[in-house]
Amino acid sequence: MPWSDEPRCRFVIGLDCWAIHATGVQRREACARAGRGLVACFCGARIRLPQCPPLRVVGGWHHYCSECLCFLIGASDRPLASPLHSYESWLCELAGWDEAVTASPAPREVS
Repeated sequence: MPWSDEPRCRFVIGLDCWAIHATGVQRREACARAGRGLVACFCGARIRLPQCPPLRVVGGWHHYCSECLCFLIGASDRPLASPLHSYESWLCELAGWDEAVTASPAPREVS
């Protein structure tokens, strides 16, 4: 696998009715770093998280990357679905993580 040393994947937009297939629940910081605030898949493609959530965010199920279409990302036998038309809090956290880290801190007064 060409990305063995770099955790590229955060979550992948599936080919089935815009479901988002989550991949970065356990390694949030490493995955967010790889995605730099965008959706990132194993091939390295990055896509912005849509402002309007899809019908359902599916945690645990993964799909073929829509960019490379050559690797099966993974699967789970017990998918956990989010509420309709909403993003999981960790997903929003990942999407904004890199911006929060790269933002310069406010200057501090020294007395």
